[in-house]
Amino acid sequence: MNGRRYPDCVMGKVIDKLAYYENQEECTERMNAYEKIISIEGYRDAIVRLIDRQRAKGMEKYGQTLEENTTLTTEQRIEHAQEELVDALQYLEHLKQTQADHLTANDYQRAAMRTASGMDRESYNGRGLLLNAVMGLNGEAGEVIDHVKKVCFQGHELNRLHLIEELGDVAWYLAVCCEAIDTTLEEVLQNNIDKLRKRYPDGFDKSRSINREEVSAW
Repeated sequence: MNGRRYPDCVMGKVIDKLAYYENQEECTERMNAYEKIISIEGYRDAIVRLIDRQRAKGMEKYGQTLEENTTLTTEQRIEHAQEELVDALQYLEHLKQTQADHLTANDYQRAAMRTASGMDRESYNGRGLLLNAVMGLNGEAGEVIDHVKKVCFQGHELNRLHLIEELGDVAWYLAVCCEAIDTTLEEVLQNNIDKLRKRYPDGFDKSRSINREEVSAW
């Protein structure tokens, strides 16, 4: 199995080492299981890059990968596997803590859809979910506007917590809109940032705004 590159994830190096003691089918099954566990958005690419750097360092230092080294004893290979398992456990603990502390846009969308499960998807020629979401989005945005209106023109105090709740409702309907058109919040947000970078490459510019050309991130 020399030269075979298993699917890239943090456990890949472990599986590469254990491959000497298991048949290829068993390794592939285990690798697929680990990949499902580790494929957390935002970390997979970084982990793959780290593995590639480790491989490159090994080639630079030893002139070969561990898999190509036929001089190591079984005990030495097991020690290498143990070291990589410890590294993997550290990665997993880091992922668990950071994912618990930081909610990604797509995490939010998945959580939002839990409470959208009863919304009608089939009416209006299959656009029921989209119509409900768009109307709700505008309604909740109106709640935000109404509060700011009362602050500016009717002497009300700005209620920050109330605005946070209303903005959360806006976000919920935005997430449902994304679901209705088979996209993700992350894609929508990234597309918007890409578009703004094209429109204002050096930051906001008044002249570019007045003489704005329509641009698209696609």
